[in-house]
Amino acid sequence: MTKKNGTHVLQNSEEIEAIVKRIKRAQGQLGAVARMIEEGRSCEEVVTQISAASKAINTTTIIVTGK
Repeated sequence: MTKKNGTHVLQNSEEIEAIVKRIKRAQGQLGAVARMIEEGRSCEEVVTQISAASKAINTTTIIVTGK
């Protein structure tokens, strides 16, 4: 995605750092989902965590694509 000032979002080190943070957060959330399933946690708890990971990924996609 190109920003209004002509720079690409993935060429800005601050933007890259923020995007990588979001991806790592989602990665951690997905790891938690796997652990929760292995531990036999309730479907409601698992789905809540999946929803959080999904939102993190979707937000990252919006930031990268600008859509």
